[in-house]
Order: sequence, then C-alpha cells, then structure tokens
Amino acid sequence: MIIAIVWQYLNNKTTPPSQDSRSRATVYFVQKMEAVCSFRLYLNCGEQHLPFPPSMKRFVASNSLKMSSAKLRSRCTYVVLVFPALLWHLVSHEIVISDRAPQSRGRIRNAMSPDNDFMRIGISLLNFRQGAVGGIETYIRKVIEHAPSLAGEDDVVFFVHRDNLCVVPDSYKTIVVNRSQRIIDLYRILEACTFWRARSIERLITRAGVDVMLYTQQSMFPFHSTVPSVLLVADVQYLFSPQYYSWLDLRFRKSIYLRSLRRCSKIISISGVTANHLAESCHIPPNKIKVIHLGYDPTHTVPESSVHTPEYPYLYYPAVTYPHKGHANLFRSFAQLKRTGILKQKLVLSGIQSAHWKALKGIIISEGIGGEVIHMGYVSYEQVRALYRGADAVLFPTEFEGFGIPVLEAVQLQKRIICSELPIFDELGVPREWQIDYSDPQQLLKALQQEGPTRLLRDPISWKESVRRTMDLLRIAGKN
Repeated sequence: MIIAIVWQYLNNKTTPPSQDSRSRATVYFVQKMEAVCSFRLYLNCGEQHLPFPPSMKRFVASNSLKMSSAKLRSRCTYVVLVFPALLWHLVSHEIVISDRAPQSRGRIRNAMSPDNDFMRIGISLLNFRQGAVGGIETYIRKVIEHAPSLAGEDDVVFFVHRDNLCVVPDSYKTIVVNRSQRIIDLYRILEACTFWRARSIERLITRAGVDVMLYTQQSMFPFHSTVPSVLLVADVQYLFSPQYYSWLDLRFRKSIYLRSLRRCSKIISISGVTANHLAESCHIPPNKIKVIHLGYDPTHTVPESSVHTPEYPYLYYPAVTYPHKGHANLFRSFAQLKRTGILKQKLVLSGIQSAHWKALKGIIISEGIGGEVIHMGYVSYEQVRALYRGADAVLFPTEFEGFGIPVLEAVQLQKRIICSELPIFDELGVPREWQIDYSDPQQLLKALQQEGPTRLLRDPISWKESVRRTMDLLRIAGKN
C-alpha cells in the first residue's frame, strides 16, 4: 500500500526522466515488467491490454539503476514489483462495470426502463460460485426459476458477474458486473478486511433503481450499499466449528458475515435451528429473523432422467468433501462392514473434491476400499437426481448442517435416507430410526436393513412456496 501511495504521488508530482538518463539494463527491465504485468492482468482480469502505469515506469527507472543486470532479471525481483502493480490497478483504478454482457453474448441483456409504480427487486448472484456452495446452489437456481413468475407486476433484476452469467436465462433482466469470479472474491476480501469499498458496484445498484436487494449467501456485497436488503443465512458453523476453517477464511467470515447480519434490513433463516443460533450466539433481534424452509419439487413435477447410472448396487452420498460432511466416519464404518462380507453395495459419491479430499483418499487406501468407493466429482443436477433414483439408500453423515436438502430430495424420490443425529433432522421430521451415529458400523447396518422408503413426520413446503415467501419478505423490507 505504501508503494501504491508513492506511485500515485509520482503520477501527480513528478516529471518523467529523459531517456538518456536510463541505462540499457533499466530500459530492458521496464519493458520486461510491462510485458509481465500486462500478461498477468490479461490472464486474471480478462481485460484486453492494460498498459503499465507511467509512474511505475519512472519508479522502476529511478530505483533499478542501483541493481545489477542479473538481479534485475531474477524472478524474485519480478514478483516484488509486479504484485504491487497488479494490486494498484485493482484498487486505485475505476472498476469497469456495466449492464452489458461480453461481446460473445450480445451487447445488452435486457436494458431496464425505470417504473416508479411498482417495486423493483434486485437479486445478487455476485457471491455465487457454481458447484461450491452445497445445497444453497439448489435454492439459488430455484429462485432464478420461480422469482420472475412470482413477482406479479414487480420487476426482478439479477446482478451477476461474467463467470456465472450463464445461470440466468437470456430473457430475464440481468445486470452484468464485468469481472471474473476471482476478482469479485478479491473485492469481497478487501471490503471485509480493509477500508476499501466497491463504490462502482454500489453506484451500479443505485442507478439500477432497485427498491430492495436479496443477498443469497451469508454476506452483503457490496457491504455499504444503502438499498434496503434481505440476507439469506444458511448457518453459523464458523462460530461452532472454527477448526474446519483456515485462519484467513475464519477472519473473513467473522468480519463480513457478522457485520452483514447487523446491517441488513431482514434475515431469512433456512431453519429454526439456524434462527436460534442467530439469536443466541450473534445477538440478532428475533423480530428481524424470518424462518423460511428450503423446498422440494412435488414428485409429479420431476421428469424421468435418461442419464446413465451405475449398473451395480450402490449407496449414494452427494456432498462437497468438506471436513464437517462426515466422510471420514462413513468410510471407516463402510470399510468395516465390507470386511465382514455383509454389505454388498458400493459407495458412490458426488460433489466437488475440496482440499480435504487428499486426506480422505488416504483413509480409503488405508482401509482397503479403493475399489469400493467411486467419486464422480461435480455432476449436473439432472445426474444427481438420476443417482438418487438408482441408489439402494441415500446416506447423510454430516456433522453440522443448516438444513439438509438431500433429505427432502431423497424422500421426494421415495428413497431411504439415513442421517446423522442432529437437531435439524428432528426439525425436518426425520424419524429417529433413520438417524444414527455414523462412527458405529452396527447402527449403519441396522438402518440399511430397515424397509423403506423414509417418510417424514412433517410435510415440507414446495420450492415455489419457499420462493413465494421469500418474495413476500422482500416486499415488506422494500416498503419499510
């Protein structure tokens, strides 16, 4: 940051030195730095050619004369000087944001004409990372599917970036922030950990004329937007299981998540369990929290899938391999039952393989079940449903959960669902005989021997009803 300040000062106050004052080594170094910096910006930002700042050239010229040619060419020197240049471009230059899609998608994605007679509802997908947000991804996709039809005479506008532009149909009103997912993540970190603000995105939301914003993933971005807001909260696991998070991730969550809870107008909690955590651990007033369960699709609305599924008998667990998802206990119990010869099924997994997968793969090898565990990676929603249908049973050994969409999805398709013992599954109505301790292989075997399908003690709401309640709360927040 000090270097950035120096560059800005030089840019305003210093006249460039003459060409004669530079040695050949200095000129060569400046050219190499310009090439490296431009390449890096093109790779990460997707911009065309962003030239090296003239003030940085002067800075390098005035300081590099003291360096030897060998040192100038060293990789270490490049890193030391290129990284501040990249950061300076990102932080101190105006952010390029527009409601235009990339050229490959056309020039404008449905330009808006302000209408003050009805409410304009903004839905932010700027935090949305496909395949990396668990069951909330299903919620987001259902909001995209149902919100425009449930808006009535109100406008619905989706805010996306260029990496998740494809999730919103072309016919919907969409404003595109012309940045990649990585750059948006950088902006979020800067807002959480520094005094920097995404002012251009704040102005973009203001110019869009929205009356209320829905933030679908735990935090507000941009944080300082003055538009009334509704924040969706799935859980506060970072307060109860900090050992599962890196230092930086934990710092980020405790900073921006907690501040977002206090700044937003209303909070949607996806379960009563999460609502209690918000009130007791985060000291949020209960009247600010509205519990809206996630939903399911009625069986008659789910088409049969033509997606290929394994021909052998299998048990299925759909989840990203985060530490709290309980894969380790499942593998050990599964391995013990396989060694007895009682269990005939294989174990099929799906979902993104996180950094924790390396440790889990070590457990698989040490337990000798390498040929019995098949990880299919991230698969489409259609294929997930096909895997549900083909499974002998669906397993859910998670150690912490804000809701548990696999429960509703398995029950909807009339499958057996075997859950871990958590309060959220009592709230969803999972009978106690279908809740087990996954560290005990005998409990798993007993549950697998039960006749199915699993039937909930409480009727879940549909996805359409869940989104309808969300829209109703957005209208209330927008009018207050």
